[in-house]
Amino acid sequence: MEAVYGHVILCHGTESGIDYLNPFLEEKEIGGLYCIDEGLKSKTRGKVPVNSESDNFFILQAALIRSEFLMACSGSVMISSEQGSGRRLKVYPPMHIVRARQLQLVAFIEDALEGIKVCYEEALPCQLSLFTGPR
Repeated sequence: MEAVYGHVILCHGTESGIDYLNPFLEEKEIGGLYCIDEGLKSKTRGKVPVNSESDNFFILQAALIRSEFLMACSGSVMISSEQGSGRRLKVYPPMHIVRARQLQLVAFIEDALEGIKVCYEEALPCQLSLFTGPR
């Protein structure tokens, strides 16, 4: 991801990565995150300023979302409509802060697509999206 000008924060053990967000947000001069994923919002409570009001949707600077898979070869992130943030959040913010786990790291897009088939064997998500750095 860093090869395509993304930023990676590696956490070990029980660290959630949330504690690293405030310094990152301050460095990038971002006043707060937009997040509608209830699971992620519960992890940030009292630690990171999070906004989920729909009135602020079009002026948001950054969004906190989950990933389905991270692809090492391209530095891409795969997300889906099945996650807590829905479909529209993937389009608007200029910056996405993605929470992922090491087990979501795969080599190629083909591996991610196979993983999606395994995760959602009954019914695939109606939308899959790939993000690859700001370049």
